[in-house]
Amino acid sequence: MISYSMETKEVLMVNWSRYNWTGSEKFQKSLQKDISMVKNPEFKGFLQGVIEGIDTVSIPYTYPIDTTNTNTNTNTNTNTKKHKYGEYQHVCLSDDDLVKLKEKHSEQEVEEAINYFDEYIEEKKYKSQNHRLTMERWVFKAINERRSRDKPKEVPKGHFANERIYDFEEIERKYVKGAK
Repeated sequence: MISYSMETKEVLMVNWSRYNWTGSEKFQKSLQKDISMVKNPEFKGFLQGVIEGIDTVSIPYTYPIDTTNTNTNTNTNTNTKKHKYGEYQHVCLSDDDLVKLKEKHSEQEVEEAINYFDEYIEEKKYKSQNHRLTMERWVFKAINERRSRDKPKEVPKGHFANERIYDFEEIERKYVKGAK
């Protein structure tokens, strides 16, 4: 398990490489640097063998260490590729998603919903796995509610909103004729 060199006072953990994957480029560069500092020639030879590909028990991680993408979906179908929409580029929809939205709503409504949702995400830092579904569930409804709330109240035809309606005949009977 461990080899010790009395001459160089170095310790080598023999089985370490069997249980720890060493195929990463970053790791191998670091290991090469460390091997250059090893004084014992047997240890150097052993470590060089590790770099050249001694089989390990561990299953190698297939992505580079600095990878930030955790999506393992390899489907490159253009219909499933998502595009960013809106001023802040927060709304992600595939071509299929956009077609489905436009089947149910006008192009103008879809554009308004995308802009509304994009601004909402920018302001609130809202997170959603499926933007099309979120838009269907509440964005269109929120836009319609806002429209109805902001819509001016209808006034009966021929009247102004603050206009008082007077019955002039009644006023005349009450005040003018009665005052005589």
